[in-house]
Amino acid sequence: IYDGIPHQEKYSKKTIMYAGNLSTLYGIRTLVDGFMQLQGDYELHLYGAGNDAAYIQQCAQQDPRIKYMGRVSRSEVLIALKKSHLIVINKPTADDYSNYSFSSKILECMAYGTPVLTTRVGGMPTEYYDYFYFIEDETPEGLAAAMQTVLVLPDAELEAFGAKALQFAAESK
Repeated sequence: IYDGIPHQEKYSKKTIMYAGNLSTLYGIRTLVDGFMQLQGDYELHLYGAGNDAAYIQQCAQQDPRIKYMGRVSRSEVLIALKKSHLIVINKPTADDYSNYSFSSKILECMAYGTPVLTTRVGGMPTEYYDYFYFIEDETPEGLAAAMQTVLVLPDAELEAFGAKALQFAAESK
């Protein structure tokens, strides 16, 4: 149980989730553009607000697999994070701040038990590398390929990977 949120059954469709600032600074357009290149019965759920919210809404009209949820309560976000199959944190590594800090959001996401696909920001200690899937090419095409590689994995493998990250976060951090 995390923050009083019990175990949740996963969404029926493999679902990628992002929650936070919806702006270019956090790679949102790259995420959305990459997702739109994916072939498959997947969904992308985006929670939050920011400068790119209108862009997301426009893309959602073109691709009904994109679900813009807007701002919701913390408990709604936590439930959705547990129900999702993959969390994406797509902070561009070209951003100097990202390379000199380690986002508490990344550590927090480990505690949901849902696998995380993220960029390899310079501020991330190498001891964390075994607990994430990584985006090596930060273009929309590269992000699409990274998401596809993870999403084709069996549900049991994804759940085990997320559980391993949760255990590391709970016992070591």
